Amino acid sequence: MQSNFTERTKDYQPSKDDIILASIVEREAKNDEDRAKIAGVFINRLEKNMYLGADPTIQYAKGDWELLTSKDLKIDSPYNTYINKGLPPTPICNPGLESIKAVKNPEKNGWYYFFHLQDGTTIFSKDAAEHDANKAKYKDQIAN
Repeated sequence: MQSNFTERTKDYQPSKDDIILASIVEREAKNDEDRAKIAGVFINRLEKNMYLGADPTIQYAKGDWELLTSKDLKIDSPYNTYINKGLPPTPICNPGLESIKAVKNPEKNGWYYFFHLQDGTTIFSKDAAEHDANKAKYKDQIAN
């Protein structure tokens, strides 16, 4: 497995942090065309020392991929990126090559927030006010 991974990723030379972030992108992205955009959002947050606020990291801490509750957002775990800044200590899944590529070549976009609609569309926002306005606009279409 290790030699296969090394061979397939040799053109990208991912670091440990790249793999951790790629694992989050892997769980967050609903389609390949959003991976570089989502990677860009998370890199923007990291560069501003913001919380990643990635639901899949908490799901990993819980041990399931079920929808989160508000109580879940307070779980005391190094994987809870709502209460711990920076990356979690390890990957949360095995990222695919497309997610690794996205982290190595993120879209420069100025976005800091996103959410998904039920049809798989991802809505991106540059700040909290725009994010809240988008959530209000699409409230009946937001994926759970």
